Amino acid sequence: MADLEYVWRMRTHDPLQRLNKRAVRQRKRAREHTRRGESAQAVAMSRSAEWSEHRAQAMALPRAELLAACGTRWRKIACACGPREVRVGCGQVQLCEQCRAKGWRKWRRRLVRSLDAHVRAARAAWAQTRIGMLPGVYLVTLTVAHSGSIEQDRDHLGKAWRRLTKIAQREKWWGAYALTYEVTPGRDGLGHVHLHLAAISSWIPYDRLHAAWREVSGARVLDVSAPRAATKAARAADYLSKYVTKGVDPAVFTGAKAGELIVAMRGKRRVTTSVGFWTPVRDRETCCPTCGQKTRSLGAPESLRVVAPGAVLQAMAERIGWWIPRGGVQCALKGWKS
Repeated sequence: MADLEYVWRMRTHDPLQRLNKRAVRQRKRAREHTRRGESAQAVAMSRSAEWSEHRAQAMALPRAELLAACGTRWRKIACACGPREVRVGCGQVQLCEQCRAKGWRKWRRRLVRSLDAHVRAARAAWAQTRIGMLPGVYLVTLTVAHSGSIEQDRDHLGKAWRRLTKIAQREKWWGAYALTYEVTPGRDGLGHVHLHLAAISSWIPYDRLHAAWREVSGARVLDVSAPRAATKAARAADYLSKYVTKGVDPAVFTGAKAGELIVAMRGKRRVTTSVGFWTPVRDRETCCPTCGQKTRSLGAPESLRVVAPGAVLQAMAERIGWWIPRGGVQCALKGWKS
């Protein structure tokens, strides 16, 4: 965990300082608008500065403190069943087992509903013409050559996918799709990045897909699983949700690689989809499963300043440039005099 914290702290230092400088500029602009009597612009600049400060402090918070605060806060929601309190997690899916299990259920439920709706729509359209094969869910795994850097491989894989999807749209290989990324340690332990795709299609030409992926990424490894009679939306949802919430196993990942993995996935979408993929479930996202009505929030959860005041003060000091050591020294330096 110490190695993970060190890598996270080092690699998020520059974006943290950029956010802090942005907050300082927005505060200065807010004061200028206030002097000129432009209250609306002053409020907008103040809110922008506050967002940057909170974002920077969230990056400066130690990951261990966030994990310790998981489940210690609550927030109130209400529907036709009445008001109730729900537990607030830490959001660290790769590190927290509780948030991982909760996230898996959420993503699986959403993916099952959306994939099932799109499969039904594709088969209804196919029934009008009966041209080609019956549409189903294809499961595709894409990889790139491993450079030893998870962050570089993740960016390279994302750029290659954007080029590939343009070719797929032009050739009409698939319609709706959802994809996510996975990182495995590999035999060398340097971290290997994979892309897992669930696409709805009547037929994907394997040879042309291999050639297109080799052209855009330079990689030759590609796996395609055609839909079978038992291939339903639930199986594809299990396939994707397993990788969306896959955690960092300390038995196979070193602390440095685990920190690199978390940094590489920071600010990235957990699931990338085609346009309109979530439309079938959009109205059901905030509905109560008992009464069927939408839930509404009755207030924000308890602040982290109450649960972990020391960690918040430490993050605030780091945001404004005060470097605070975390933990004791790892070794005694010879010849060092205090």
